[in-house]
Amino acid sequence: MKKKYPEIFFESRGGEGPLFIYYSEKPYGNATDDENETGAGFFGKDGELKAVMFDHVKKANDHQKLIFKSGCVVEIKVKKGQVTHQILFPTSKAS
Repeated sequence: MKKKYPEIFFESRGGEGPLFIYYSEKPYGNATDDENETGAGFFGKDGELKAVMFDHVKKANDHQKLIFKSGCVVEIKVKKGQVTHQILFPTSKAS
């Protein structure tokens, strides 16, 4: 069975925990810390975003952004345990 992407994995312990969003299958590449050191992104050799990890996300309600030097910004919002996300400035190579 082929997976559908993005795939969100949220492991909450005691009301908070790490949240992962996978945008493609492995390999995920090397981890790159975001500018605020609240999570990490995994980018392919071509700069394509493969996955992100938010370190501490509250299960009930939360709003966070991972901002990377490349200009890529990933935002999550959690309301009553439901996660939504968007890539605000996806990485791309200039032509």
